[in-house]
Amino acid sequence: MASYLHKTIFIALILAITIPISSARYRIKSKTSNDVVQQLRDLCSETDSVGIADCTISLAMQKAEVFSDELNKWYKDTNDVRWKEKYRLCSKNYIEVDRNLKMARRSLDSDDYRIISDQVDDAREELDKCKCKFGPGLFEPGHVVDRNNELRFYLIFARAATGRLSWL
Repeated sequence: MASYLHKTIFIALILAITIPISSARYRIKSKTSNDVVQQLRDLCSETDSVGIADCTISLAMQKAEVFSDELNKWYKDTNDVRWKEKYRLCSKNYIEVDRNLKMARRSLDSDDYRIISDQVDDAREELDKCKCKFGPGLFEPGHVVDRNNELRFYLIFARAATGRLSWL
């Protein structure tokens, strides 16, 4: 009973803090944030901090893989040299996002909790580098900025969940 209560309070705290901040700061659409919340409810059945961190990192890894595949597809499909180069460079950033998340997963698996938050933060920095390649207000067929913001939302959850691990 106490474990269930602990889990519920922890997830509620994460959601209460990150959703309003993320929505306001990154202009995440409410449908997107509702989708993330539902996925967390469906997939994160773990009751401890390590399980929740593992779940959130897994969700971020899955989302990053999907977006990386899309970037590669857009790169192959476009004939516009300008977009082709932007997609190529952004794809390199996503390789680093994937690498950082895999390192976070390895650290989690080896109980080395001290650096996991830094690895998640490094993944977010790579997203920012990708986003800078497209600039604000630029119409882009793949909507990379929107996809980056969505992945950033997942990383915010992962960061919140892994931040608690350094206390263990």
